[in-house]
Amino acid sequence: MSSTITNIPKGYGLSQNSLPDSDTSDDDSTISPSALKTHSSSASVISKIQAPSTLDVLSIKDIQNQVVEKMKQNQIDNIKRDIYVEIVARKKNYSSSIKEAEQAANLFKTLSISNILDPKTFEADNSSIGIDKHVLDLSPALGSIDVVSALNKVNAIRSEYNLKVQKAKIEEDRLNKEKQLKEKQIRDKLSAQLAQEKAKLESAELKSKDNIQQKPPPKITTPKIQSTPLQSQPNNSKPEINNNLNDSLSSDLFTKLTNINTVLAPKIKQNPDTRKFCFESKRGINLRIGQLTNTISQINLVANKINQILIDSKSKSDDAYRWLLNLTSKSLVSQAETEVAVKVSVCFPLAAVTVLLLQSHPQLLEMVLIRLNKKCPYILPRTIRKSSEESKISYAKKLCFKVSENNEIESMFKYEERMCGMLAFYFAIFQTVPKNSVNPYPIHNGWKWISKLLNLPVEPIYPALITTFIEIAGYTMESAYGPQFTKLLTFIKCKYIPQIPKTNSTAIAATARLESSLAYYFDNESKFELVGDRTAK
Repeated sequence: MSSTITNIPKGYGLSQNSLPDSDTSDDDSTISPSALKTHSSSASVISKIQAPSTLDVLSIKDIQNQVVEKMKQNQIDNIKRDIYVEIVARKKNYSSSIKEAEQAANLFKTLSISNILDPKTFEADNSSIGIDKHVLDLSPALGSIDVVSALNKVNAIRSEYNLKVQKAKIEEDRLNKEKQLKEKQIRDKLSAQLAQEKAKLESAELKSKDNIQQKPPPKITTPKIQSTPLQSQPNNSKPEINNNLNDSLSSDLFTKLTNINTVLAPKIKQNPDTRKFCFESKRGINLRIGQLTNTISQINLVANKINQILIDSKSKSDDAYRWLLNLTSKSLVSQAETEVAVKVSVCFPLAAVTVLLLQSHPQLLEMVLIRLNKKCPYILPRTIRKSSEESKISYAKKLCFKVSENNEIESMFKYEERMCGMLAFYFAIFQTVPKNSVNPYPIHNGWKWISKLLNLPVEPIYPALITTFIEIAGYTMESAYGPQFTKLLTFIKCKYIPQIPKTNSTAIAATARLESSLAYYFDNESKFELVGDRTAK
């Protein structure tokens, strides 16, 4: 009886043609030799089977399963072999220290196992404890290693590591102590500088009082009073003394500016080579100052670039050097007039660059004061009187108002904004404390400025100027003078503000702002709103 076999699955190593399509008789049928040659694994399995006379479906499936299992096992063995070869190859590239550490680790592993197992059963039971054969092959080599020397080597490595850790910690502690010591030295240096400035100021005030007392009383004349003087002033001659002194200083600065424009400028123009050099240097200076931001890196970059330009001009000629000092101060003041007026915190990086340049070029200070005095009469506080013959336009120009070609005078709002911007730059200069050096124009100039202004008859713009002074220089003034500065602000709040005329709209608005600043100072612990913008990032 014949039967047909259908849907016989293909086996690994067997082709479909190698399997019988049907049983045509009861005689035994054999497997095709071509099927036995397709894979060595399948051949080895099939060769062990005593060729049956008849193959049914179950026997074929069984053969296929055996072939598949054998192939899987062969693949696993091949993968293990490849991994082992890769491990051996990589171990050859290890450094000597890593090899020694590996040998020591294997030695400890072998020793720990040897302490538990009997040497005779150690190799036999290695599979039960998970030790690979290639590890056991290392046993003869490991056995030749001196255990004591290996342990000493490990201890030496551990000791060396601990020593490095201790050295690193000691070095870190040393650096921290040096940092703390430097910070303490800076604080002590600042305190000593402030104490010295305070002593100089007190000595100068005592000397000034002695000189005033020794002078004969002035002849009584009818004074020309512009506004009501402060009630707390002990005598009316003190404002006149300050006024005359600052008038003289301002006149001296104007004389030097005239000399620059009439003597130095023609010299520069007459020399084509020097003129070209100064023109190119001017562009570089203006570009750097225009790019300035309130970051330490940018401040140092701008200061270094301008410093190099000034050094190069020194080697060119003394006239070129003086002219570029003049151009640098002009650019700084112009930036203060336009940019600081809009955003007052811009004054801090400008002042920082100025103080850095003053370290190498002290002549720049006079140039800056000349340029500030030209555009802002309040740099040297004094009463600027209008004569009976003087026109309104002429008097406005004397006060540094901008006047158009049509003789239109600048608005009071714009004027006050510009004046406060330039004064903020001036205040920021003497309140700046450079790192590891001394400010050539120190903080006592702030005390001189505010004391002179408060001893003058009140003008409508003065409250705005005082507010700018408190906001910009108040932080450093309080650090330098402590309770004395607080007393000064108390005097402004209780004595000075009541004397401000209430008929002028500009004075009323500026007074409200001043009262707000004083209230913030007395009512808040932080006291100064601009302290965050004071330090470069």
